[in-house]
Amino acid sequence: MRPSERGRGLAAWALHRTLATALDLGLDRVLLTANDANPASWRTIERCGGVMQDVIRDGKGYLRRYRITL
Repeated sequence: MRPSERGRGLAAWALHRTLATALDLGLDRVLLTANDANPASWRTIERCGGVMQDVIRDGKGYLRRYRITL
């Protein structure tokens, strides 16, 4: 998200639209990841119904994995 656009709800809007598309495609759940060092991303996922599954280490740090049931 461009810094000048942060805090306006655009990420949540985009995630809701993506989840609606996933539902239209027949998916019943999705897996999302967010860098553990980026609380804005994981808070957005949590606000949209994400439930943290676990935290894994990748080559660059830690990732939070979330599931959203549609």
